[in-house]
Amino acid sequence: MKKHWLRSNVCTEPLISNWYAWSHLLAPTTASANLSKRYLQILQSYIKHPELHLNASKDPKLIGGPYINLPTIEVEKIKALYQSTLVNERQLLELSEAIDRLHAMLENSANGLSLESFYSDVPSQLAGCVELVYDLHNNANIRFIEPLIYQQYYDSNKQSVVLSTINEDMRPFSLSTPYLPSERKISLNIPFSQQSIDMLYQSRREACDLNKLMEILNIVDKQQQQFSTYFTEECPNMHRRYESDGLRVRYFGHACVLMETKNTSILIDPLISYSYNAKPERFSYLDLPNKIDYVLITHNHQDHFDFETLLQIRHQVDQIVIPRNNNGCLADPSLKLILQHIGFGNITQLDELETISFSDGEITGIPFLGEHGDLNIQSKSAYHIKINGRTLLFAVDSNNLDNSLYKKLASHTGPVDTMFIGMECSGAPSSWTYGPLFHKKLNYEFDQSRRLNGSDCDKAWQITEALACKEAYVYAMGQEPWLHHIMGLTYTEDSIQLKEANKFTQRCKQAGLKAGKPYGKSEWHYP
Repeated sequence: MKKHWLRSNVCTEPLISNWYAWSHLLAPTTASANLSKRYLQILQSYIKHPELHLNASKDPKLIGGPYINLPTIEVEKIKALYQSTLVNERQLLELSEAIDRLHAMLENSANGLSLESFYSDVPSQLAGCVELVYDLHNNANIRFIEPLIYQQYYDSNKQSVVLSTINEDMRPFSLSTPYLPSERKISLNIPFSQQSIDMLYQSRREACDLNKLMEILNIVDKQQQQFSTYFTEECPNMHRRYESDGLRVRYFGHACVLMETKNTSILIDPLISYSYNAKPERFSYLDLPNKIDYVLITHNHQDHFDFETLLQIRHQVDQIVIPRNNNGCLADPSLKLILQHIGFGNITQLDELETISFSDGEITGIPFLGEHGDLNIQSKSAYHIKINGRTLLFAVDSNNLDNSLYKKLASHTGPVDTMFIGMECSGAPSSWTYGPLFHKKLNYEFDQSRRLNGSDCDKAWQITEALACKEAYVYAMGQEPWLHHIMGLTYTEDSIQLKEANKFTQRCKQAGLKAGKPYGKSEWHYP
C-alpha cells in the first residue's frame, strides 16, 4: 500500500446552507435571524444590482460589507439559491418571524404586570422553548431554552465541507458571498460532527490508505481523480516537540498563540493559515503539536472562534476551554452547545477569576470589557496564564472602559511578565455582527456610537501600568493577508488603529519595556 498525506495547501471550507459556517449561522436562534435579515437581503440586492456588488466587493473601503463577490453572469444561480432558501429554510425563517412577533407583543403590551397570561399567545414555533421575563427596570424580554430550540430546529444535514487547492492568501470575503458549486472544488456533504472528517485531517500528519479514505468519505468515481491530487506521497516535515525546560511562545497570526513546555501545550483562539509559497512567512497546521492539551476561546466573534480551523484540529485537542454564556440570551448563544454540535466533547466553561490548574501552572479567566456594542454578552474572557514560572495575559480585544478593574485585578494576578492586547480602537459598528438580532433596526446614531472597539494607546498603557507588565505586544489586528476572507480589513499608515498601536509600543519602549507588533510569524523563548 502506498502512503499518502494530505497536502498542506488543501483548503477545507465549512459551509451551512451554502454560506461560510460561523457560530451565528449554527445556533438556530441566531441562524434564523441571519438567514432572514442578512443573507436573503444580500441575495435580493445582488439579483437587482449585480454590477454594484461586484464593484463594491473590489473596493478596499467596502470589503467586509454586504456585497457578493461573484461575476454578474451568476445572477441566475443566485436567483435559484434565493428560491431554494425560501423553501429549504422555511422552518428557520418562520422561527425568525415568530421571535420578532413575540418581541413586538411584549414591547406593546407588557406593562410591568405578570407575564403569565402572555404564554397562551406565544407563537407555536416557540411554544415550550421560551421563558418570558422582566429585567430589574421592568423591561420584558425572552429567555430561550436553547437545548429545546436545537432539538426542534437544528439540522446537521445542511452542513458540508468544500475541498480545493489554495496557493494565495486573498480569498473573497466569505461572510457575504455564498458558495456556488464549482468543478474545481469537491463538496463533502457531511455533518461537522462526523468522525470521518477527523480521518481526513489526520492524514495531514499520518499516512493514510487513500482508497479507504475515499470510500469512507463517499468520494464518487468521477471525483476520485481530482480528490487524489489533494494528496502527496512525500512525508511532510512535522512539528518537533518542545523538549527544553523553559517556555516557547509562538505567534500564528492575529490572536492565535501557542505556548509549549515539555509537558503542556496551550493554543489560544485558533485561526491558522494553510502552507504555500507566499509572504509573509507563517506557521501552519504542521507546526502544531500532535496533542494540544488546552484550546482557549476568548469570545464568540468569527476571527476568534473559527470553525474552519477548529474542525481541522479537533482530533488533536484534549480539552477546549470557553467562557460561560448569558444563558438564553439571543445575542449570546451557548458556545458549549455550538461546540457539542460540531463534534467537541471535553468542554470546560470557565467563569471570571475561576482557575484551571495543570502540572506546569494554571489558567485563570479574566473579565473582558467592551468590544461587544454594550450588549449584555458574557461569552467573553481574557486569560491569565501562569506557566513554568512565567505569567502571561491575553487581553485580546478588551476595551479598558474602567481602569479600576485592572487595579483590582492586580491583587489576583500579581505583576504580569508578558501582555498581548488587541488595539482595534475603532471597530465596526454593532450592526456588522449583531444587526440581524435586533428586533428593530438600530438607529444610525446608536450604531455608530456602540462600535466593537478595543483599547487605544492611553487605555492600553493604563492596563500595562496597573498590572506592572514587563513586555507588551499588540496582536489581533487582522493584518495578516490570510485573514482577509473573514476580516475584510484594509488598514493604511493613516489608520487610527495602527497609529494608536505604534504610539503604544513606543511608549512601552520609552519606559524600558519590551514591546512590538508581531506579524505573520514570531517566536519567543523563556528559560
